[in-house]
Amino acid sequence: MHLPGLEADGPNFGHGRSPLSLIDGLTNDSAHMTGAVADALAEVGAPKGAEVFMTGFSLGGLHATNMAKSRDFQQEYNLRAVTTVGSPTRSGPTRPGVKVTHLEDARDPVPHLTGDRHELSAERMVIEYNHQNPDSAVESIAGSAHTWEHNLDGITLMEDNEADWLDLGERNHLDEFRAQLRFDAEVETYVFESHWQPMDTPEHIMPWQAGGVSDLDYLGDALQDGARELRRLPPE
Repeated sequence: MHLPGLEADGPNFGHGRSPLSLIDGLTNDSAHMTGAVADALAEVGAPKGAEVFMTGFSLGGLHATNMAKSRDFQQEYNLRAVTTVGSPTRSGPTRPGVKVTHLEDARDPVPHLTGDRHELSAERMVIEYNHQNPDSAVESIAGSAHTWEHNLDGITLMEDNEADWLDLGERNHLDEFRAQLRFDAEVETYVFESHWQPMDTPEHIMPWQAGGVSDLDYLGDALQDGARELRRLPPE
């Protein structure tokens, strides 16, 4: 299963790759996306306990990493491996038995946006490359080193030059990962789109829907809660 990256579409926040999905990944452990993935697996007939191999680019890798940490998801499916490409870093351990590989270009700012660090282990590794390509397109504020095509080129070059670019531990990690991906069965491809469904009775109305100041009391409460949390932080 592959989870693609963020897709900004102006004021359209209804699709599953919108900034709302980024909030789900950063603050909600990807609970909504995990449910969508489980629905997709059920739709294609994957039985409970089926082996799942997951990749994700950028936002998709953030979701995939969260699923590698999720006990609930792994009670339903046997998540064997997760590979992320250019994805924001999340602290905290992944579940035992999941082979996790984080592929990152050294010049890509996105993996460093959160300020977190991966909690590495014998099953979890960051593999970094520095792919210099002046022809790479700049598709977003993240720069040319963050595009999907740029990273695929960098990964291909890395595999072609493993002996020079990677140490023994990194080469062994990739060998074990590739060994998991040798399938004899015929491969079928399914494509799903996810969407946000508005709540029938939302907890709060949006600011532009407010009929008066009293309708926005919840915003003041949220700001006060945030200020209290900031006061708890130690001074630098």
